[in-house]
Amino acid sequence: MKKMLIVYQLRAREFDNALLLKTIFENNGYIVSIKNDADTFCLFEKFDFIIWPCMYDNNQFDTLSYRFNSCGVPSISMRYEQIFTKHDEDTGVMAPKGKAQDIPTMNWGIADYNYCKMNGVPDKNLSVTGFITLDYLRPEFSGFWYNRDDIADRYNLSKDKKWLLFISSFALADNVEVAKTLYTYQEGEDAISISDLNTRSRKEILEWLENLILDDKSYNIIYRPHPAEKSDINLFSDLKKKYPNNFHVIPELNIKQWILTTDIITTWVSTSITECYVAKKHCLVLRPEPYPQKYDIVLYKDGKFITNYDEFKLEIENSSKQKDFKENFPISSDILNRYYDISDTPTYLRIVNEVEKHINDNPENEINRAQWLIKRWKYLIFKGYILKIYLKRIYQFTHKNFHFSIRDARLRKKYAIQTWEDEAVNKAFNKNDEENKLKKLKSMVNMYGNIK
Repeated sequence: MKKMLIVYQLRAREFDNALLLKTIFENNGYIVSIKNDADTFCLFEKFDFIIWPCMYDNNQFDTLSYRFNSCGVPSISMRYEQIFTKHDEDTGVMAPKGKAQDIPTMNWGIADYNYCKMNGVPDKNLSVTGFITLDYLRPEFSGFWYNRDDIADRYNLSKDKKWLLFISSFALADNVEVAKTLYTYQEGEDAISISDLNTRSRKEILEWLENLILDDKSYNIIYRPHPAEKSDINLFSDLKKKYPNNFHVIPELNIKQWILTTDIITTWVSTSITECYVAKKHCLVLRPEPYPQKYDIVLYKDGKFITNYDEFKLEIENSSKQKDFKENFPISSDILNRYYDISDTPTYLRIVNEVEKHINDNPENEINRAQWLIKRWKYLIFKGYILKIYLKRIYQFTHKNFHFSIRDARLRKKYAIQTWEDEAVNKAFNKNDEENKLKKLKSMVNMYGNIK
């Protein structure tokens, strides 16, 4: 049997998708492994095909390929980020470059297909498959998700209160260094101002959420931080202490789980508004300050935004009364349909067909194995990846078992120590979560036959 590897980056964003593909491919006779790109590697394990989370440039090609592709087998990219700013689209900065253009790439919609093609990716390496994460919102997956009671018990949430979800996108709040990397352009735009906008907007939205609690104690506020957002800041700690029964910061679980379970959904600039649209759940877009159009996500062009607390409170009170879902949705369905190809054929089946096409027809991907192995070992040794990963594992072990913790703020920020600690603490839950979800998916495959 052929062996396949699926590599993922962010658990909350990608892991459920990897589990679905694993289930389908195993039902088709493959042996499938799933590994995280940040905390593991494959020294000697061999695969016949690899699915990457994304592939942007030579550096990422080398980093992923030399760590996981032990003998240079063919691969394909899921390209997990395909919704960008107007500036990103105009400059082509987020398109695959260099060796990454040689990796077949799956596009969510015609917009990204054209974007990649215009920026040099060969047409033969592009295919529109749709976005697999939206498959989980299809009716046949209704039994996959935890119910409200399960989540309430897990996170100590009141079952009787109204659940209000805020989907955060404040990755750059108090994070000037990352902002400088993303927003330093030839036009001389001030990267610090983008980080400051994140910081100010988050502060004001948190004030709105606090005011809502003060006005009405019947709300459970669930703040879902962005994966790159620091979740141990004082702003969160203070609110959790003041309102332990009303304010919760929860980074775990797939965002679709929260969208399907909560009563009211709000966001600032998250692309997860697409999941709200497909799930037919209304979403309020909170914008205390205008976002520079040049740097705004393209989905939000000409959107309907809430700009002050009084308007926010009124919209929440009226949210249950709105009749026409599409008419009241804050962003354009025409724009959404250009970026997401939503078809009667599930994306996971389109991905399976695309992957098997490349597995069965890849004469161009033949490489000199000996040459590849020499380059690979030189890269792993000189970059020190093996040592770095084992140091991370040692730290997580000592943190979980002996409560050791790095206190230095600079180190915690540089190495995302909070994420390491969360992974260690949640390891048992994540393992149980994985087993439960695989069991459900396998049952669905047995019942529906690849869930067609």
